[in-house]
Amino acid sequence: MTVFTTIKTAAGIGAMMLLPQTAVAQDSLPELDLYFSGAIGASVAGDYEADLDAGNTFPVWGDFDTSGALRLAVGSTFGSSFRGEAELSYRDMQFADEFEDSFDSKDSAGNAAITALMVNGIYTMPIGSSGYVGYFGGGLGVAQVDVDFKRGPINPTFVLSQGDYTSLAAQLRVGAERQLNNGVTVFTDYTYFHVADKDYTSFNTFQGADTPASFESINSHEIAVGLRFSR
Repeated sequence: MTVFTTIKTAAGIGAMMLLPQTAVAQDSLPELDLYFSGAIGASVAGDYEADLDAGNTFPVWGDFDTSGALRLAVGSTFGSSFRGEAELSYRDMQFADEFEDSFDSKDSAGNAAITALMVNGIYTMPIGSSGYVGYFGGGLGVAQVDVDFKRGPINPTFVLSQGDYTSLAAQLRVGAERQLNNGVTVFTDYTYFHVADKDYTSFNTFQGADTPASFESINSHEIAVGLRFSR
């Protein structure tokens, strides 16, 4: 028997031994149950604090008005009680009519628009025999914050801060859902959303472009309703 024949025979035996193991490995892989979801809701943010000219120290603080929140997600169930998903969300945080600085209150306008990309893990559990399913979980990701902060209607061209920054984001979520028919589920939930504080470069009427500024963490409480569509 030549060396070539020996190698060919050994390769054939090895392939026959590997084939059953490969089939078993493929059978043991979990089947992904993909889904797509969308939700819309209301966001109530806490107070904000910012330094609009960090070089000369110009601290301001105030409130956000109640605003809208929109989110889209694609994910999969793993087993009977866990979901993993990637989520894209948008929040339009409107500044309240007034803000305060070290001297007095002033009128204000504008918004902080937040676009976030999150990775979520959700654990689900039936609620008795009601047909409802409860869930809780959280996520981590990044948020892009576009700040457009101006004086109010008395002086609308006076820019306090215009700029954007990217920061870490985190959220916690708890809710309940019920399947309507095959592949469609309605849900409602509460989300606590957090964006970490960040220094950024902005434009303002006082100093012009490239003004160093900073925004403290942004925190919001949100109630949303939505639909999830499964394969």
